[in-house]
Amino acid sequence: MPSDHLPVAIVVESTLTAAQRDAVLALVDAAESVDGASALSEAFRLALSGSTAQHLLAYAGDLLVGYAQRADVSADDSAAELVVHPDHRRRGVGAALLGRLPGAVHLWAHSSGSATTGFIAASGLQVVRRLFVLRRPLGAEAGGDAALPAPRLPAGLVARPFVVGQDEPGWLATNAAAFADHPEQGRVTLTDLQARMGQDWFDPEGFLLVVPHGAPAGAAAADGEAALAPAPTVAAFHWTKIEPDSASATRAGEVYVVGVHPAYQGHGLGREVTLLGLAHLERQGCQEAILYVDGSNEAALRTYRRLGFQVARVETMVTPAKASPSETISVMTTADTRPETEGHVALTSAGVERRTPPRGAGGRFVRSAASQADDNMPAGRYLEREISWLQFNERVLQLAMDENIPLLERAKFLAIFSNNLDEFFMVRVAGLKRRIATGLAVRSAAGLEPRELLDRISHAAQDLMRMHSWVFWDQVRPALSDAGITIVPWAELSEIERMPLHGLFREKVFPVLTPLAVDPAHPFPYISGLSLNLAVVLVNPKTGTEHFARVKVPPSLPRLLRVMDEGTEHHDDHNARFVPVEDVIAAHLDQLFTGMEVREHYTFRVTRNEDLEVEEDDAENLLTALEKELTRRRFGPPVRLEVDELIDDRVLDLLTRELQVTADEIYKLPTPLDLRGLFVLGDLDRSDLKDEPWMAMTHPDLAPTERSQQGDIFAAVRAKDILLHHPYDSFSTSVQAFIEQAASDPRVLAIKQTLYRTSGDSPIIDALIDAATAGKQVLAVVEIKARFDEVNNISWARKLEHAGVHVVYGIVGLKTHAKLCLVVRQEAEGLVRYCHIGTGNYNPKTARLYEDLGVLTCDPQVGEDLSRLFNQLSGIAPRSRFRRLLVAPRTVRSGLIEMIDAEIARHAEHGDGRIRLKMNSIVDEALIDSLYRASQAGVPVDVWVRGICAVRPGVPGLSDNVRVRSTLGRYLEHSRIFWFGGGGTPQVFIGSADMMHRNLDRRVEALLHVVDPAQVAQLTQILDMGLAPSTTRFELGPEGTWTRVHRDESGEPLEDVQELMWEYRTKQRRKARRR
Repeated sequence: MPSDHLPVAIVVESTLTAAQRDAVLALVDAAESVDGASALSEAFRLALSGSTAQHLLAYAGDLLVGYAQRADVSADDSAAELVVHPDHRRRGVGAALLGRLPGAVHLWAHSSGSATTGFIAASGLQVVRRLFVLRRPLGAEAGGDAALPAPRLPAGLVARPFVVGQDEPGWLATNAAAFADHPEQGRVTLTDLQARMGQDWFDPEGFLLVVPHGAPAGAAAADGEAALAPAPTVAAFHWTKIEPDSASATRAGEVYVVGVHPAYQGHGLGREVTLLGLAHLERQGCQEAILYVDGSNEAALRTYRRLGFQVARVETMVTPAKASPSETISVMTTADTRPETEGHVALTSAGVERRTPPRGAGGRFVRSAASQADDNMPAGRYLEREISWLQFNERVLQLAMDENIPLLERAKFLAIFSNNLDEFFMVRVAGLKRRIATGLAVRSAAGLEPRELLDRISHAAQDLMRMHSWVFWDQVRPALSDAGITIVPWAELSEIERMPLHGLFREKVFPVLTPLAVDPAHPFPYISGLSLNLAVVLVNPKTGTEHFARVKVPPSLPRLLRVMDEGTEHHDDHNARFVPVEDVIAAHLDQLFTGMEVREHYTFRVTRNEDLEVEEDDAENLLTALEKELTRRRFGPPVRLEVDELIDDRVLDLLTRELQVTADEIYKLPTPLDLRGLFVLGDLDRSDLKDEPWMAMTHPDLAPTERSQQGDIFAAVRAKDILLHHPYDSFSTSVQAFIEQAASDPRVLAIKQTLYRTSGDSPIIDALIDAATAGKQVLAVVEIKARFDEVNNISWARKLEHAGVHVVYGIVGLKTHAKLCLVVRQEAEGLVRYCHIGTGNYNPKTARLYEDLGVLTCDPQVGEDLSRLFNQLSGIAPRSRFRRLLVAPRTVRSGLIEMIDAEIARHAEHGDGRIRLKMNSIVDEALIDSLYRASQAGVPVDVWVRGICAVRPGVPGLSDNVRVRSTLGRYLEHSRIFWFGGGGTPQVFIGSADMMHRNLDRRVEALLHVVDPAQVAQLTQILDMGLAPSTTRFELGPEGTWTRVHRDESGEPLEDVQELMWEYRTKQRRKARRR
């Protein structure tokens, strides 16, 4: 596809000629054949022959390459539609047409493909309205409890077909009154009505009116202005539509439009009129009914869902972005060097221009002479860390939108997004709310007041969660269905498919359910954090009294249940159907509440404050104190309530009142809630929908060729230091083998190790237990406060203690985050200390997913440093000094600032200063200011960050020489590298610390100074590949927005960093085999 800009001439017409109309229709057909979705809706097609709309035609010479239509010339916020020929997209045609439309115009986006979403993102458009496309089976396809109930009209009303030539005025009056606030339907004129009745599909028998009994046809005023008449002659109507060429086997009818005059609303007439039309469609042999309903019409959505309709897809209306008062959200004009990208909500993490006091250790505001230099720098130089974290999750969402990524990987990214956001609310939002409540919250480094920041977080999270649902419904779910993987609601299952699920419910689900009623004898139940629940409205058929009940979906059950025909023994993963477990429970609620009528049910989910507060100074036993705090965690205050977007207001009011949440803490979303359940799709045997597997190999210095028997780790490390790069280098045949061999080696006298996160069935835990059982001295410095791993860590900490391992919990007030292992071995020349220092946890499972670095060495200086550090962790040695380590909280920040200052001095003298940093996050103001000073001195600074970044790059006079990029992919980038040019002799550190207050002030961290020239060259190569302009990335701009860059100027995909790393390690292994 051409990627150059295409000059076009825009012709504006109020009426199209026959030739122009034919050219537009040909253009629309070409677009629809590529997009697989409507390019121009029916109302806009009809307007091609009218004179009320404005038509914009984009010509390249004599060729029509684009078209836009504005429905109402008199309204700047008129609805509009725009289409560009597939052969000329991404060449500025759409932008040219958009530029000729009013700034408040509302564009319909019917397709969810990359062309549409890319145009929305690149043009800076915001979603302002959603249109739900619903479907329901009819006739034999429905069956069972999906059969249509008989319509029951209120007394005094009767139904009859529309009479052409007589009922037009009455219908126009009721339509105008019923849709007074609708931007299109409410403006239908007699000419529009006649145009629709002139279509091939029009059938007066399917145009049903509900009128007062005895009212003659055509009794309304002839001028059609009876919208405000006190006694409407048409109470309601249902217009159905059946395309004349519909095949009988797949015949679908449309609920074209249903309207109820306001004078008759509120009495259930809409439901009965809908049933009248559905019955007509069923009599005409339709197997399915579809309808369109505005996303803001929650009452209609509830009605249709109760009638068995399910969401099939969602269409969106967008408008050019307007700056919000807080400037928190701004739709990002993402680019790939050219304007083509997957659409997304975008956030800017920019703060406000306020002079903020300097911060000291731990992020507290301080006054100090050393900080006065900061006054020479501009205010607003830091980006807001919380919004930056949300931007990271937005980048994850963009990967889910990328059609070039295998489908099941995209589904996994949706699940990761959900999981990430849960943790953000449980910790970051909960912590901010707690500080506000206790009066301890202070202005952020970016200059935001606490409540202002909370408001920005709320708005940003609302937008991201809506976009997350949209990506699932409009992009990933349809693509999964096309690939034979469907997630279907209960209503869409046939009776044959339901039979096994009935049995499953009786045998495995029903016994573990605990329905809880709410009445004077049963108080509102406790809702545990992240649990999925059903809010059920019940009616006693004898008394008519309404009751509320809650049913918790047991977390022990699979989130998605596999649908199979009864008696089938084997799954076909190429035709996999799943139903949400809550749908199965909802379909059997009558068995939980026998004798009651189940009137409504909605899903909801609560997120609670799950951050821990343990006063270590006052706790006699940290393990016991933490166990008590973990019990209290379950009862933390709610910080977020997710609900079915169709929830009834009364039910929502009850939940809001009982859970004590505010309106800002409520998030209305399409069901299913909690898309973490998509992780289960990764178990499907569909290699065609997954990343090509990369098999981790043994490091060539440990074994030049793969073999079943492990090599001698100690002999290899004695020969040379070994730099490991996981997961490209196997963790199990390197770090794990090192610890296992140490445990079984009779010459090993002692093993000392830090443990932050590891799996409960970890072979490393088993190896330490074996070593202790064999009589070796084993020390485990366990960080039991590793967030969300506390329960696991307590479990295996006790297991280690019972085996005779010396278990300590580090230094009071500090988390032990360093990744260290020390093995003391008796050899001929005396005791030799073998060491491992890494950037990642000793967890074999995550080591297959996280990108990390580690060094195996027996260097005496490193061994002595580790011995001193472990003595400090297990005993009392506050004055320990280290030779090749920087250790937080004492020397990491100061040591790195010294290195930065050295590069500034070197650049001033020789002009060859350079700084390159790779890390997970950077927010420490002192370090950021050091980088700004380096930039001001002319030193090129490259920051490769995965997550949070408070650096504002590219600001003239401040950070002109700072570049910030982020890489996301199949592996989570987790390593930390600190590289300083050193005038041709790079000074390089690796380790566990990020540039965060918590890492530098409240954790024990260790950075190793790498001195081996070959290892320095290898780390330099990693940075060269990761920072190369030819690799895909996200780039951070000075305004605080991220831009995805994954195509070159010719439109070809850029290289994937992780794929380059894999190829690089593969070449190294081939070279080793030849040696």
